[in-house]
Amino acid sequence: MKIYTCEDCDLNFKTFQAKANHVRWKHKDNSEYLAKLRASGPRIKRITETIKCKKCAKPFEVTYLMGKKEHKEHCTRSCANSRVHTDESKNKIRQSCLGGKTMYTAERSFMCQYCNKKFQTRRKGKIYCDRRCHGLDRQRRNLTNKTFRQIYRHFAKFQFSLNDYPNDFNFGLIEEHGWYKAKNRGDNLGGITRDHILSVTDGMNQMINPLFLAHPANCRLMRQCDNASKGSESRLTIEELCARIKEWNVDHEEEFSAENPYIEKKDVIAMIAE
Repeated sequence: MKIYTCEDCDLNFKTFQAKANHVRWKHKDNSEYLAKLRASGPRIKRITETIKCKKCAKPFEVTYLMGKKEHKEHCTRSCANSRVHTDESKNKIRQSCLGGKTMYTAERSFMCQYCNKKFQTRRKGKIYCDRRCHGLDRQRRNLTNKTFRQIYRHFAKFQFSLNDYPNDFNFGLIEEHGWYKAKNRGDNLGGITRDHILSVTDGMNQMINPLFLAHPANCRLMRQCDNASKGSESRLTIEELCARIKEWNVDHEEEFSAENPYIEKKDVIAMIAE
């Protein structure tokens, strides 16, 4: 076992740290000890030299510890961020972004697991056409522990994009009032929202298939203040909505999978697994 001895008072210590603490507090006023410590110089020497930036060749100073020549190679952060990546570095960045997944050399066609829409990509193992479908499918899988009301409202949500039907909705309202935003998310309480003409509450009370309520023919744009005043009031009956859906599908050459406008509770719950 190594013993550490104080040079001034010949006391022995088991560890170097114990000896250092003793010297620091018992001999801090010892002028001979301080003079010897100053004469020995710094324990680790710092070296300062001038080098050239690898990007712009501008000279700048760097400081590093003796024996550890580790320092920056660029004069500024802009020079460091504007360096040209080699093919090897680009490949490493690509693999890190993919999370270890490989890429196809050519685009291949896949079908979205949520909306059954075909899309092309080079990424291997991609099962959703976009982030929106990924989020909606995750919500659907989380519905197993929800109430029937929450499940019904989920499937009655509008899943289409208004941009797909530029001639069927009044976009002038959006330009005039903007989209509705809550007070803590932009504070536009008089903005525009999408409203169910045949309300979700009436649809659930009559056990109407929620896919009929989510059809674009059941959608209209109106201000949120008017929507809140309307409440759960419906402006259409199920017979009128079926006629609107049929006319809509003919005009837009679309197909509608649901046939029966009425549905049982167990069938709504079974839609989660589909």
